[in-house]
Amino acid sequence: MKRYLFLFLLLSVLASCHKRDEEVLEATIWLEVDWSHFNKESVTGMSVYCYPRTGGSCKLLKTNSTSGTIVNLPAGTYDFIVMNQSEREFGGIEFSGMDSFDTASALLVSKPVSWQKELSSVYDPEWLAFDRYEGLVVTEQMTKMNPDSCTVDPRGGIVASVISLQPENVTYKANIKVHIRNLDKVYAVRGILSSMAGGICMSDGDVSSFEPLVKAMDEWERRIAGDLINGTISTEFYSFGPVPVEQALRNCELDLKCLLVDSRTVSSFHYKIGQFMEVDEKNKTITIVIGDSEMEPEPASENSDPRAPLLIPDDVESGGTGSSYGVDLRDWDELIDVEVVI
Repeated sequence: MKRYLFLFLLLSVLASCHKRDEEVLEATIWLEVDWSHFNKESVTGMSVYCYPRTGGSCKLLKTNSTSGTIVNLPAGTYDFIVMNQSEREFGGIEFSGMDSFDTASALLVSKPVSWQKELSSVYDPEWLAFDRYEGLVVTEQMTKMNPDSCTVDPRGGIVASVISLQPENVTYKANIKVHIRNLDKVYAVRGILSSMAGGICMSDGDVSSFEPLVKAMDEWERRIAGDLINGTISTEFYSFGPVPVEQALRNCELDLKCLLVDSRTVSSFHYKIGQFMEVDEKNKTITIVIGDSEMEPEPASENSDPRAPLLIPDDVESGGTGSSYGVDLRDWDELIDVEVVI
């Protein structure tokens, strides 16, 4: 009996030694993250995606730390993506293909337009910033964490390597301003802007592989000039910018419809505004200004000149008098009051 017990204990010890021999050693890596290029909002947390090139699944780390984090990795080659917040904290953005470095993408969420049922318009996305790091090689020597080959991270800890990432904002803020003659005759405004990016690839920042989307706008602010007749309308929205910028500068178009005070007449304007779009890549802004006060205004047309102010008919009176194009007001049953600033 004692002999069998001895053999059992011996086998247990050998199995334990074999198990220890099979344990995978991991190198401790410090990911240093600098958010100085993202000043749109305070970063309260981040997500780190670690992609092994030599097989295995994506490793996702979520942390409230914003300066950096520790990642323990076995020998191999790795790519990384880091972004602000976590996927669930975004409502206007959905993430796709995040299990692979090459397919990781951020997509804008679309919704049907209530006043044009066949059209879908993008939501305004939240501020999104990300960066990527490619090709970190973790050697077998690094996994042994030999003090002679290790380094010190910014916290004073001993790590095998330090890599640095600097996320940048990819969400644009767009501003549109339109100069209008006889603005006092306008009751409500709706616009549709084309050639907005539908998504962005997080591994290389490319937007050209995503289908361009449109942005529908029905919330405009009116500013009446001192003559109480002329003025401007303006609105703003957020997107991933033009897709791509060079294409949008050629093809971007704006359809604008103005419902007049007689509640029946609609003046429609169609603009090819690509060459008048100013894109600031550094500050991620898009500015579109239609109309120059020094030019003569133009009436509504299918190909209006963006350099000229809009001309609204002045023979339209509140209460239904004046010209009419037989507009069905059911198309405008969800009008939003426009704030007037004098």
